[in-house]
Amino acid sequence: MQSLLADVVDYWATVDGGRQFSRTDMEAALCQALLCADRQIAARDAVVTHDPLPAVTGDFEILTKVLRHLIRNAIEYCAVASPRVHISSRRADPDWVFAVADNGPGIDAAFQGRIFEVFKRLHGKEHPGNGLGLAFCKKAIEWHGGRIWVESTPGAGSTFHFSLPAAE
Repeated sequence: MQSLLADVVDYWATVDGGRQFSRTDMEAALCQALLCADRQIAARDAVVTHDPLPAVTGDFEILTKVLRHLIRNAIEYCAVASPRVHISSRRADPDWVFAVADNGPGIDAAFQGRIFEVFKRLHGKEHPGNGLGLAFCKKAIEWHGGRIWVESTPGAGSTFHFSLPAAE
């Protein structure tokens, strides 16, 4: 119940009027997200790698939570013994496009649009969660003026992409 309440508060507080965008180092945001996911990474013997990440214009705390949700999902839903996650970025003027790729089971195309909806889950009770993580990510990225999407093939893993404005 505490987890659900915390996720609901995060989701609804995403676009509160008091937040301001600033130069945000995505390397630092990733380091913070990895600290938050450290137990899960260790428990699953996961390997998380990344390329150098750029600075963007955004909110550090919210972007850290986006990365944390994407990394945790990649690890949680991977059925192999040692999940692998790789974070990268590429420039697509005027934005940066980030990718969080995993070696999980993939997501059928019929369900890919649905996963970003509030309280929508593809799995039963075998995986913890409440269906707010990816909905939070979508809301947060769109609030930053970007977009988020998934590319996935069942049996071949998933890559979640999101775009953010480059730092001035």
